[in-house]
Amino acid sequence: MTVAVCFKCGFEKSGPLTQCGSCNVTPREKGDLALSLVLSEHLSSKTQLEVLAHEIRSHLKLKIPESLLLQANEALNDPQLLAMLGADSQETKTKSRSRAAPTAARPESRSSSSQRKRALHQSQLQKNPFAVLGVTTRDDRRRIVEQAEEKSLELDHEACQKARSDLTSPRMRLNAEMSWLPGVSPRKAEQFVSVLQSDPMSLRGESGLPTLAHLNLLAAAFEAVDADDSTDDVAEFIQEMAYLVDDLSAEQVLRDINEDRAVSGFPEVKGINQVEVELSELKRYYRNAIKDALNRLSPVSLVEAMTVAVDQITCGGEEHAPELIDELVDSYTVETQGFLEKEAESVEKLIQTARNSAKSGENAVKPIVDKLIVVARNWDNVAQPIQLSAKARGIDHDPSHEIAYSIRSLAIDLFNEHDMLDQSKRLTEVIQELFVELPEVVERVDEDAGALENIASGRQMVAEKFESFNLSGNNFSWKGQRYDIETIKHIGFYRSVTTHKANFVETGKTEKAILNLTFNNGQTIKISFDEEGILWNKSKTQEIQNLAEFYGFLSHITFDRRVKFYEGQIEKNGFWTYEDCCFYPRKKVVFRGKDFDVSSSSFLRSYGCIEMRKKDYGILDKIKREVSVTKIPQFSTVTDTDVIFHLLDKHMGLTWKS
Repeated sequence: MTVAVCFKCGFEKSGPLTQCGSCNVTPREKGDLALSLVLSEHLSSKTQLEVLAHEIRSHLKLKIPESLLLQANEALNDPQLLAMLGADSQETKTKSRSRAAPTAARPESRSSSSQRKRALHQSQLQKNPFAVLGVTTRDDRRRIVEQAEEKSLELDHEACQKARSDLTSPRMRLNAEMSWLPGVSPRKAEQFVSVLQSDPMSLRGESGLPTLAHLNLLAAAFEAVDADDSTDDVAEFIQEMAYLVDDLSAEQVLRDINEDRAVSGFPEVKGINQVEVELSELKRYYRNAIKDALNRLSPVSLVEAMTVAVDQITCGGEEHAPELIDELVDSYTVETQGFLEKEAESVEKLIQTARNSAKSGENAVKPIVDKLIVVARNWDNVAQPIQLSAKARGIDHDPSHEIAYSIRSLAIDLFNEHDMLDQSKRLTEVIQELFVELPEVVERVDEDAGALENIASGRQMVAEKFESFNLSGNNFSWKGQRYDIETIKHIGFYRSVTTHKANFVETGKTEKAILNLTFNNGQTIKISFDEEGILWNKSKTQEIQNLAEFYGFLSHITFDRRVKFYEGQIEKNGFWTYEDCCFYPRKKVVFRGKDFDVSSSSFLRSYGCIEMRKKDYGILDKIKREVSVTKIPQFSTVTDTDVIFHLLDKHMGLTWKS
């Protein structure tokens, strides 16, 4: 395996001409292919590769000997050697590409977009005074005047005169020089203008040019970008421009311009301040050229191109982006603000609708969550470049945080208040997917996801444990009927053991268990198992135990809801009713019109009921009770047992030792 370094991202890969597994870029243009050969063990030592890799990842200017580039270009002219160098085969590239995009076909590559021929006639470079008059940066004033007169015969006279004025005026000339091809020989500049007209995209393969001249050529080529270009290609083109802009040096530009002025006879530019002012304007032009090109794409392609460009150049938001990228994102943020605000409002409305519908059950909430996820994806798709840029800059994107936490709040409430585990998990997973650029959000939501997963696992174990009840989510089955646990209003459970004797000798014991459920609609069901019969059925023992545990499970998950039923009565009436009694908090229990004050009465607990007596209960009272035909003052505790003892403790101050 040949060790190589990716010319785009600087990370190690296998073979110089293969696709990079880190950034998914494959060298295709001649300049990229030659550079890739240099960035491999074929032409460089391991030490050199380490240095070059560092320079690429740090976006520094590569220091590559011209001799190595010449060797690389010679190798590219040998078909046999080229085949050997690319011996990782097309099959490997295809597999790598498949891994990079497993769910969708990759957009067409840069090479196929670049090979599409197109013409360009009115770019800014072609409108430059040097191009209009057909003169060079080394022509003197006399030559410029002559050309202006000659060109006036075939072109617009005023345009020629303006071009002449721009090139002969020292103040205006600097703008024209910097917008042209400083540092490029006149012959080469003429060739580039010709190529710009016939095949502008081929200029992207040029290398070894002065940075400013290279940028002016690429900015002109950007004017040829149209809706038929692939988003990956446009994204790569943007990155090429961004790295070059960061490499601009005012000192180098000043030297290139003054070298040509020394030949043309125009006075040298003395201060670097003028150059820096012009560079600032040119950077604005580059940004606008890219923006105009993006606006010629479809809205979907525009968003995708921006996302890919920012994602790749920041390594997923982990590294600072070049200045041009940050400025593009700032402009993109302003232009998409209206859309993002509108979608954010839709997200908040759907969240509120889901909250309002939660009382109606999961079937009512699920379609709302479906819509919420779709809108959240749309919002995040457009916000992706902004999120990545914010992460790379180390700042927060407040709208993303607001939406992420709003969705998280809904997920928490759906579970905590309505026990909708599935919908809560769906929303949590969506947050994890869409907001990976927000470290604080990711950390909290990962904790949520872990907790929900543990709960889901626990519920799966519960479902397996209560297999006989076909427990699934909030539903269970009994004798072919399906019941919703969320609609359980009251729970009653009774379990007893009967001892059997013959001639005063114990012959055995049988057990019985009954579970009574009352639902919101008034429906009741009774689930019971009894070992007693003509023949004792000891096989019921496990079923009775399962029923007891099922009762415990139902009691636990419906406890809060059943407590609220009685608490609501207290809030509304000042007391709650239960088993023919009215309970006045901290005051009394009224049984059949008779008051039993909490402070002056005794409450005796026995299995399944509580008997009420006055504290000075004596033998006479006992006799009266035994001969009385009226009901003993007591109330059953079989129904909602857990809730009733909770209320007696909380509101009446009544507790019993276990």
